[in-house]
Amino acid sequence: MKKNIMRSVLTAILATMSIGAWADGRVAIADMANGKIEVVGDVAASGQATVTLKVTPNADYYITLDDITVSKTTGSAQAPRRTPGYTDKLTVSEVTVDNTGEGTYKFTLPEGYGAYVQATFTPCIAMTLTVSIDNWYLGGIAAEPKVEGNVGGGQVTYTYAKKGSTEFTADVPTDLGSYTVKASVPRTGHYLAAEATADFTIAKAGEDIDAEDTDTGKDVDNVTVKGTVIDAEKKLMVIDELIIPALATGENLTVSIPEMIGEFTVVGITPDAFKDKKVTDIYMPDTKTPLTIEDGAVPTTATIHTTLALLDDYALMNSLKANYEAEKVVATAKAPDLFWTFSSGIDATLPADLTAYIVYIEDGAIRYVEITEEQLKLNDGSRGIKSNNGVLLGGEKGKDYDFVAVPGRLKSGTKPAETDAKDYGQENRLEPVINGNNYPADSYAILNGNQFHSIKANESEVSACKAVLKLK
Repeated sequence: MKKNIMRSVLTAILATMSIGAWADGRVAIADMANGKIEVVGDVAASGQATVTLKVTPNADYYITLDDITVSKTTGSAQAPRRTPGYTDKLTVSEVTVDNTGEGTYKFTLPEGYGAYVQATFTPCIAMTLTVSIDNWYLGGIAAEPKVEGNVGGGQVTYTYAKKGSTEFTADVPTDLGSYTVKASVPRTGHYLAAEATADFTIAKAGEDIDAEDTDTGKDVDNVTVKGTVIDAEKKLMVIDELIIPALATGENLTVSIPEMIGEFTVVGITPDAFKDKKVTDIYMPDTKTPLTIEDGAVPTTATIHTTLALLDDYALMNSLKANYEAEKVVATAKAPDLFWTFSSGIDATLPADLTAYIVYIEDGAIRYVEITEEQLKLNDGSRGIKSNNGVLLGGEKGKDYDFVAVPGRLKSGTKPAETDAKDYGQENRLEPVINGNNYPADSYAILNGNQFHSIKANESEVSACKAVLKLK
């Protein structure tokens, strides 16, 4: 008999341990992992009662209303669940919780019954978050970061830092350099907080350029060139893209290449920069040295406009061979005076209203003789000045004159000779200046204001495409 009594007491104790601790005389909370449930306030010892439960998931866990079960029990705290299998459920209502399930839940406890509360807490879902960002252009619109993955509806925020730094701010970088963007999403409901980073570089710059419809002459707005910095310290960049607004993509365009984009000097144009663009005329900037134009950079049918000083440089570039052979490399010069000297490293057409002269010295006086039309004939029969010859031109002051590079005697990829070819007679004392150069002050004179004057100092550089008068 004693053995049976002892067995019954032990069973009751074990049963109490398995269902958890009683919160008071009528409500028991089951043992549970990854969170806790507490009864808020006192529960009346008898009669109908409203019970408030405070539910708190552990960090990185959540709970829903369906995860909480409240069952009626009979008896008191000393004798829970006297009726085995008695599991009538009580309805939980008046839920006040956040999106993790943390908060309060209420249920009504009927007269004559207790309650047994069970719950399951679920691990939060890890976000599969990645972020990417394109390199962008200085002077242009910053590239937007792109997020992929399951972010659970959370608000993504972006911060930026210099690459290698841990100091992230919301300020979008604007200076040239390498950076890291961080995408952050806070803990949201059933989803854990997440972060992802991506590196990017601001290595490009963009600028609107002058452009017009070739056929009508009307300005075309929002034509942009963009380029890549190739030397940040020296602030050098190359153009690698021409962007034309959709409304103008069907038009024949004339565009002007800038010498600078922001604070960067343009030194070249990369392959395919003008690919599939209807550009008929390209004006190169007035620079001391030519831009490096790579193969395929510009349309072979486009006319390349440049300064007289760089006419031979562009004409003889391998990348512009087709343009040169089609006589589409042109220099426009404004006559500085009635008479002005001219030379070029290649043959160039001579406008019909310009007269060419040779200059010589006789009896100490400077004299000039008009070059005959027969002497002015180039290999293709056109009227022009032969390469590596200095001549005097007579025209109208302030008027623009076009000089077209003519192929024939010089091929693309060759270098122009820098010595006088003497095509117009040995008496011609005008020596061509193919490249800018310094000349001895006592041996050469330079034309200025329709008169030849001695070069003032040896350091005075005579610019390319002019000619100097050799005095001795």
